[in-house]
Amino acid sequence: MGVGRPKQIDAIAVPDTEAARMLRLRPTEFRDLVSQGAIPPPHRIGPYERWWVSELDDLRSGDAALPKEDFDL
Repeated sequence: MGVGRPKQIDAIAVPDTEAARMLRLRPTEFRDLVSQGAIPPPHRIGPYERWWVSELDDLRSGDAALPKEDFDL
């Protein structure tokens, strides 16, 4: 499997495993970055926690706002 751009997502919102995949992170790394404030928290849709694909795309392109507090990667 070659290294390239992650596949285009047709969904509006995705669970943490898909969000992590979009950012090429392991789910545990993704959740750690969320808890540190480096990645926005999920949105609640009924009983589910989901991340907006548009916000994840902004992170990938560098168009996302910087976090308000310092964090260590």
